[in-house]
Amino acid sequence: MTRQIKGAQFSGSSEEIDKILRSTVETILSDVRSHGGTAVRKLSAELDKWDPVSFCLSREQTEEIVASVPSQVISDIRFAQQQIRRFAEVQRSAIRDVEVETLPGVVLGHKNIPVDSVGCYISGGRYPVVASAHMSILTAKVAGVMRVIGCTPPERILPGAVALGGILAGLLYIVTTMALLVSAKKQDITAIQGIIETVGYMTNKVRIGWIIGPFALLLTVSIAGIGSVWLGGSARIPFVAGLDSYLPGWMGRIHPKYATPYAALITHATVSMLLVAMNFAGAGIQESFQRLLSLAVVLQLIPFVYMFGAVLKISLSTGSVYQDLIA
Repeated sequence: MTRQIKGAQFSGSSEEIDKILRSTVETILSDVRSHGGTAVRKLSAELDKWDPVSFCLSREQTEEIVASVPSQVISDIRFAQQQIRRFAEVQRSAIRDVEVETLPGVVLGHKNIPVDSVGCYISGGRYPVVASAHMSILTAKVAGVMRVIGCTPPERILPGAVALGGILAGLLYIVTTMALLVSAKKQDITAIQGIIETVGYMTNKVRIGWIIGPFALLLTVSIAGIGSVWLGGSARIPFVAGLDSYLPGWMGRIHPKYATPYAALITHATVSMLLVAMNFAGAGIQESFQRLLSLAVVLQLIPFVYMFGAVLKISLSTGSVYQDLIA
């Protein structure tokens, strides 16, 4: 069954849509041609919600951005640019100027003269492509263009919807927890079935105890989904470590039929079951549950500690390489 993920913003025939697009583009170009930077700033604020002090990056800003890039990425960029520059130079040398005297005093020929200025769009936004800078700016400089301007969409580190979602989720968690703590006493709640018992206690107070059945069903489905996401998501760590040779290479294998990281999934599930079995050895259900809960909290913190530690290491070890990149 075909499912349409995203449809066209305009309804009508292709001719009508082309006419609308042509009119919009012509209006924008005319506005920029007449009012220059003022029109560009107006369009940027209107379309991108971006109205900086200057649209051009200063040397200090450029150096700061370059300094934040990992050294391995910089090395990869240099390598890619060397290959692109080399081939572009070969292409340029193949385009020769021609001049010949066909008759006494009659000279014919052609010259290849680069344009004075070009604008290069560097794709950004949700799908940034580093190669778009190499393939446009670098080739233009090899061709002999004097002024090359690179343009890219503004980067939004944290979209407003994500920030708002995080705030609302945190508030909802706090309000719900406070409601549970106020409604039920500690001695009336067990560690394993605390949520069900507390909701049952609250709903019986307001005489809607029938809701506990649907709630228990939704909670079961939710826990099953969380478990599935946790197993599949956490297995990505050994999978990537296998690809990068930090763990044995077989950990990064992909199933030939289902295209899933089956080796990492099986290993992760096996280790998880061993930990569960070890915690149940010589302990009751409630004690084992508390152990597993504490262990889960610690294990969830480890990737975050590693991630932020890596950020600090990169920030401290990466120097300014702006001069090397533009050389």
